[in-house]
Amino acid sequence: MFQLKSAGELIVDVYVQPGAKVSQVVGCHGERLKIKISSPPVDGKANQEVLEFFAKLFNLAKRDVELLSGEKSRNKRVLIRGDAEMFMDQLKDLIG
Repeated sequence: MFQLKSAGELIVDVYVQPGAKVSQVVGCHGERLKIKISSPPVDGKANQEVLEFFAKLFNLAKRDVELLSGEKSRNKRVLIRGDAEMFMDQLKDLIG
């Protein structure tokens, strides 16, 4: 689910459910973090919202969040730049 690439980079394996009423972390889906996104999976809108969701969640600039893989899939890998340990702790708190 989480992979520390370095002290300043965290890779998160995400399962995305697009078209939800509210964008939020909802738990786990297998070995992935499950998030709901309000954007539809059309023209890359859901991908963009995934990146914006993590940027907002961790109070980061959008340039600090990058989609590594899964552009056309619900299963995505997201790279988050910053305090990786803190991000991992926050995500663990959100999923319980």
